[in-house]
Amino acid sequence: MDLDSIRNKISSIDQDLVKILNERAELSVIVGKTKKKSSDPSSSPSIYVPEQEKAVFNRVIGLNTGPLPNEAITSIYREIMSASISLQENIQIGYLGPSGTFGHLAAKEKFGDSVSYIPCKTIKDVFSAVEKNQVDYGLVPIENSIFGCVVQTLDSFNSLATSKSIIVISEVYLPLQQTLLANCKLDKIKKIYSHPMAFGQAQEWLSNKLPNAQQIETNSTALGAQIASTEPYSAAIANSLCGAMYGLEILEQDISSQAGNTTRFFVISQEKKKPASKNPNKMLAMFTVDHRKAGALCLALEVFNRKNINLTAINSRPALGFIADSSVSKNWHYMFFVEAIISDTNPNEIIDSVINELNSHCLYVKLLGMYPNSL
Repeated sequence: MDLDSIRNKISSIDQDLVKILNERAELSVIVGKTKKKSSDPSSSPSIYVPEQEKAVFNRVIGLNTGPLPNEAITSIYREIMSASISLQENIQIGYLGPSGTFGHLAAKEKFGDSVSYIPCKTIKDVFSAVEKNQVDYGLVPIENSIFGCVVQTLDSFNSLATSKSIIVISEVYLPLQQTLLANCKLDKIKKIYSHPMAFGQAQEWLSNKLPNAQQIETNSTALGAQIASTEPYSAAIANSLCGAMYGLEILEQDISSQAGNTTRFFVISQEKKKPASKNPNKMLAMFTVDHRKAGALCLALEVFNRKNINLTAINSRPALGFIADSSVSKNWHYMFFVEAIISDTNPNEIIDSVINELNSHCLYVKLLGMYPNSL
């Protein structure tokens, strides 16, 4: 087959592809209309359904026989589903801004290019935007594989302890490559701007290469790049996209101390927009116990053991006063955040029973979300 014949065949396939994609899009619009008709009047239909998303990805990857790699198939279908979502509703996603942060990249990784993105100044502002219905979904960092949990996210959940409006509905993992950006030579750098987590991830490299440079924390890596671009002899730790956006040169690539640097993000929404989920295999809950009683925390954690539930993370933060019992001192009480994987065939029933049992051992309990495992 000569080159012209090959190109003609590709053109014919493209014609079929466009037709099929539009047929799929029309069905997606019908799905959206059906959801709105059948939804509970007291709640809002969820346009984004993580469990369905995961099923689609698994199905198309299972159908793939190459030569396209699975990653390419996933990327293509990410944009197909992003376009389908935008046809059903013009949804907005809040994230920790400004534009170009890893949070922005993670949001685009999860929702694609066809939805709208709204940068927020702080993690708390992302929560606030979701709670006030200024955005449909929010994306917040919860932990890094090197630096650990993001306490600002835990504290935002904690400050909303008496509210039922914010829950976790999905998660996304984003591999990170921290880059040193500046408009001067390495030996001229006097200040470095970045997010605390980025400093933690690059601390070994900074100690060896720039031990005398002042490290100044910012709310985001992108904000650090923005500031560094306006000050002489200043640098930033951020991704290469920020370098292009703010006119900074890449001095060093991948300055993280360990390979495999990855940050996990939660997708949060209002509870009334919670997607229907038949088989969520992860859960997040928060609770506090009466620390005056010996073994109080042990009794709470034993609930998970009896149910054969695998706890994957436990973190604690000051309880911030959300204790109804007036006889209990509100100082030095802690809110525990636990995440677990549910392997039972009836995860919803198991999670309900766990929460009911926790209520008998705890001063306060709240289920923060049930969602698919993204790994």
